[in-house]
Amino acid sequence: MISPTISCPITNGPFIGYRPMAMAGSRSHRATTNGRTNASRESTIVGLSTSSHERSIGPRNINACTNCPPRTMMTVINPIYEGRHSQMTRRDVRSEMVQGAINLLATNGVQGTSFALLIDATDAPRGSIYHYFPGGKSELIRDAVASIGATVVSIIDSLNVKKPEDVVKAFVEGWRALFVGGNYDRGCAVAATSLGAGEDASLRDAAREVFEAWSVSLTNAFVRTGVKKSDAADYASLCIAVVEGALIMGKTTRTDKIFDVALRQLTTLVKRAGTTR
Repeated sequence: MISPTISCPITNGPFIGYRPMAMAGSRSHRATTNGRTNASRESTIVGLSTSSHERSIGPRNINACTNCPPRTMMTVINPIYEGRHSQMTRRDVRSEMVQGAINLLATNGVQGTSFALLIDATDAPRGSIYHYFPGGKSELIRDAVASIGATVVSIIDSLNVKKPEDVVKAFVEGWRALFVGGNYDRGCAVAATSLGAGEDASLRDAAREVFEAWSVSLTNAFVRTGVKKSDAADYASLCIAVVEGALIMGKTTRTDKIFDVALRQLTTLVKRAGTTR
């Protein structure tokens, strides 16, 4: 299924298919909007086009190549390995399974993230689950949550914006892009883990640690724009809460209109922020 095209909030260029631009305002976002004619930087719609450079080195190695855009939120969550394992000279099966689990968690939740679906999605060897994850499903999910958590932190930390409302815009529109790119069915793997943890306290702890890390990164991003730290921490927590709620409502209504409301109201709020400048 081809993801719908939506506009980048900074450049008005498209977020296309399975190699979209990074969260608006980040260094990786700017890298993907420059030199667009370079074949190694072309946006890719899976099943329609893939750069010759990526075909030659394989999708897992694309993130290590200095000529290619770095990993973004969507490339972590999207099943970027579908039908292309044979192009790899050496598979990183464990990483593929972690990324497959991220996608399943975001769409199906904890209960719907089964080993059978994971093997089908990643084409991993059937005997590999307990080889790579001796702790079973719980270990796999914890690793998946930690992986997407670290990716989002990296993107937030790379934001280079001047105004607090730009932090809001980058965060909200980044998650909107993921949601729309997932055909209005992809939520947040971290929230799904928290809600589906049941009696497994280790899963709740993993989700809590990620939310705390996101809050710290967003707080620092707001502070860099001149917001007082006490206000910045409140805005960070509110941004996360609002976006998580928007993802739930969006999946229910099958529309991204709630993100317009989230962006408008959060922007109005942070524009009133007291600054240290």
